[in-house]
Amino acid sequence: MSLLRLNPTLRALSRAVTRPSVPFVTRSILNRTEFSNADVIGQRRCASGPKPKSNCVAKIKHPAPAWEANAVINGNIRNLSHLDFANKYLVLLFFPLNFTFVSDIKKEISTAYGVLFEEKGFAFRGLFIIDDLGLLRVSQIYDTEIGRSVDETLRLIQAIQHANTYGEVCPANWKRGSQAIKPNPRDSKEYFEKQGR
Repeated sequence: MSLLRLNPTLRALSRAVTRPSVPFVTRSILNRTEFSNADVIGQRRCASGPKPKSNCVAKIKHPAPAWEANAVINGNIRNLSHLDFANKYLVLLFFPLNFTFVSDIKKEISTAYGVLFEEKGFAFRGLFIIDDLGLLRVSQIYDTEIGRSVDETLRLIQAIQHANTYGEVCPANWKRGSQAIKPNPRDSKEYFEKQGR
C-alpha cells in the first residue's frame, strides 16, 4: 500500500480539494443523508476508529474501510490512518512489492480493499479514490504488470469534485471545463442535443 506522493503541482491540487469546514462524512450527498464511517454496509459494519475491521469491505458510494499503517514520511516512521485524511480527497495505492515500512503486514487493508492476491500473499496493483466525505468513489484493481495513469487519476478526482459540487453527471472523457449532464431526463436533453445525439 502507498499514499500517492505528490509533486508541487499535485500538492497544490491536494490543498485546493481540502474542505476543512465540511464535517467528515456528515454532509448530505448522493441521494442519502447522514453518512458516517459507522454506517452499516449490508451485514458488515465499518468502524470509524483507526483500526481496520477485517469484515468491512470497500464498496462504491459507501464509507471507505478504516485503515491504519506505518509509513515513512520525511525519513521518519509515522503511524497514519484514514482519520489523518478527514475532509480531504485521498488517493490510496496498492502495489505488489513488499517494502517493510509501508507494508500491510497483516494483510487486513489489502483484504478490506479487495486487492489481496491470496495465492502469492501480496497485493495486486490498486487505485482507490476516497472523497472529502470519506466515501469510496473509485476502485480500480490491476494485474501486477499493469501501471496506472496519473493524468486519468487527476481527471477522476476533478470529475468527483464536479459531481459533488454541482450534482451533475460527468460523461466519458469529461475534462474540467467540459459540459456535464444534468441528472434528470428533461434537463439532460441540453447536453445530448449539443452532442448531436
